[in-house]
Amino acid sequence: MERRATPPPHHVRITSDADGAIFHGAVAKSVPTSQMPDKCDVYRLFAKMMPTMRARHVEPLGRPGLTPHYAGTYSERFGNRADDSPIPRLHSRLEDTRVRIIPVIDLMRSQVVRGIAGRRAEYRPIQSRLVAGSNAVDIAQAFLRLGLARLYVADLDAIGSGNAGDRADGRAAPDWDCYRALSDIGMELWIDAGLRDERAAEELARFEHRGRAIDGVVAGLETLGDPATLKRFVDVVGAERLVFSLDLRDGRLLSDAEAWRGVSPLDCGQIALACGVRRMIVLDVAAVGVEAGVPTLGLCEALRRHAPTLEIVSGGGVRGAEDLMRLADAGCDGALVASALHDGRLTADDLARFAASE
Repeated sequence: MERRATPPPHHVRITSDADGAIFHGAVAKSVPTSQMPDKCDVYRLFAKMMPTMRARHVEPLGRPGLTPHYAGTYSERFGNRADDSPIPRLHSRLEDTRVRIIPVIDLMRSQVVRGIAGRRAEYRPIQSRLVAGSNAVDIAQAFLRLGLARLYVADLDAIGSGNAGDRADGRAAPDWDCYRALSDIGMELWIDAGLRDERAAEELARFEHRGRAIDGVVAGLETLGDPATLKRFVDVVGAERLVFSLDLRDGRLLSDAEAWRGVSPLDCGQIALACGVRRMIVLDVAAVGVEAGVPTLGLCEALRRHAPTLEIVSGGGVRGAEDLMRLADAGCDGALVASALHDGRLTADDLARFAASE
């Protein structure tokens, strides 16, 4: 019998029994289709991404690089859609299992400190296997040597966790000198400087040093008064640069603002989407630095189902490569990591395996 050509790894077509919809995509976290006689991994993936639909048929595809999408309609799954409206394509994360690893520095008095469960009064200068000392530029250069070019900076003094600064409210101004130094070495910066008003958002959005601007202006729920303010931030900064951080503590919204009282984490995420947010961090600060795993996976999965094209980044509690895989499975595009890098629990081989292409 003539042997058929082996299909490219991961590429399959799944036909569901719901409205005749067809799922085209690439399998995440599976062996090549030629090695899946029962195709159980494909069915499991389908069940996870579309839990209300049952896969009826699976077949390999011979076109490498196929973009995942749905053909057909399934308004019940996505809600508020006309019966004849097209199903939005799934996020391209299905093309592989990689996530972009984004190292984090918690900045306090111009030094990098180790975050522990969000108890900022207990933060102390970082001790790292990557570099001696706690200088932010030295640590960022170590990340660059590992191939990690995007950096998330939590400016704790500007957020309001440090000593009284040079503002009327007692908070320090953003550490512009540190941002410039990090930009000089080629880091792509995401900055959380505790945005509370449009003036501060405009200030960060306008910041530029030697032709380089801040790539991600972070608006954290912790310092966000209400949804209307978030909408203004999106308008001022632009949806392509504004990153909303859905901040949690022990699974609940990290906010004292009356506007967020009684709002669930998923509802908060949906409110942010309605405000025009396209990039979102999901972070439970109680998990930071305690090596207990990432507690936000279920929320990330739910957000991915509601928003197939949303850029989702999560972390807090990443212990090693297995947690990166779990983040990928939950639909995350990026992983915030700090302690696992400093302690050597994520190796260079791990980074090469999981870091998304630039």
